[in-house]
Parts: sequence; structure tokens; C-alpha cells
Amino acid sequence: MKMRIIPARLTLVVAAITLALVALEPQAADAAAVKSVSFGRSWIFKSAPIHVCVVFTVSGKITYTAVGGPRGVVEWRDQRLTDPTLIASVHTYGGGSCIGPSTLTRISMTQLWSGWSCSFNPSISASLPWGISFGGWPSCGSRNRARHSTSYGASSFYEQFNSGSHTGFGSYTGFPPSIPCYGVFVTATMYRNNISDSFSSRVREVCLPAA
Repeated sequence: MKMRIIPARLTLVVAAITLALVALEPQAADAAAVKSVSFGRSWIFKSAPIHVCVVFTVSGKITYTAVGGPRGVVEWRDQRLTDPTLIASVHTYGGGSCIGPSTLTRISMTQLWSGWSCSFNPSISASLPWGISFGGWPSCGSRNRARHSTSYGASSFYEQFNSGSHTGFGSYTGFPPSIPCYGVFVTATMYRNNISDSFSSRVREVCLPAA
């Protein structure tokens, strides 16, 4: 049987390529590390008809991986809302100020998420108690939104807590400083006895840096 002799120069080239690939593996693993951005956004609604101030706060975090590619491109993967909590705290409204504790007879409140800019319409996934709806978005007309609504009875403090991740956004690819930014706003209808008043907030921004 005739044996094939591999030239020494070719052997050295193959070895160099193998070492280069091995050296790149830890960098790829680091680039794909799980990251998170915590957020806390608040709005104050002052209602003269029902004599209350209601402070709405949304908090939680978005987890994701940012994977670097050639020529500086970055892909944001596995973007997930984690524990996005909506709180409503009720206070007395008088003389233009929030001056003490108060109560509502009942409240219905909703948090909604989508892309921050009107031109950014990310794909959205959701599981119960979340849903995806097509409807109004401040300054953008109508679009798809991740949505969660709840209703409660009489109290001075309400908390819509969401354990775990129920909502996600599709992958985003861009060149920093272009990064994915998401928007959140809240709506609510509040009741005191036989009088109601409604609120729709401005959109607040949450951005995901590459590093």
C-alpha cells in the first residue's frame, strides 16, 4: 500500500488555523454572556373629579444576550421581560398637591410594551396572563403591543406582579450606537363610589446596551 506524504508546510498551516479557531472560542462565549437592564419608570395622575393622586410605577428588568459579529455588527437575542411589576399608590389630591393617603373603590390598570420609536416594530411573544393586542400607542397611531390588564377592589395600594418572564421580543441586529430601545406606558380607570376618571400615560424608554 502506497502511503501519502503530507508536506510539512501544509501541516504547519493546518495547525496554525486550528490554534486560531481554539483561541477564538472563549471570546465568542464571552460575547454571548447573558446581560440584563433594570428599569423603573413612574407617572403621577392628578384627578380633580375623584380627588386623588395616583402614582403609577413600572419596574423589573429585561434580560438578553448581545453577540458580536463581523465589522462591529451586534445581534441582541433572547430579549425577555422579567418580573415587570406595575404598582398604583393612591393619595389625596387637594390644592394642586398630593397631600396624604386615600383610597379608591376600584381600579382597572394595564401596562403595555412595544418598540420605543414609531419605526421600530419588534416581533412580540407572550404567554398568559400577558397577551398581544393591536391598538393605540401614544404618538404612533396603532400597532402591536404586549399587554397585561388587571382589576381590583377597594384599596389604597395595588400591585400587578408578574413572576418570571411572560413576554419576549424578537432578535435585533444593528451597529452600535444603534441599539434596541423599548417603550412602556400605562392606562387606568379609577373609581370612587359612582364617579370614575381615566388616565393614559406618556411612553417611557428602556434601552439595551451592547456591552
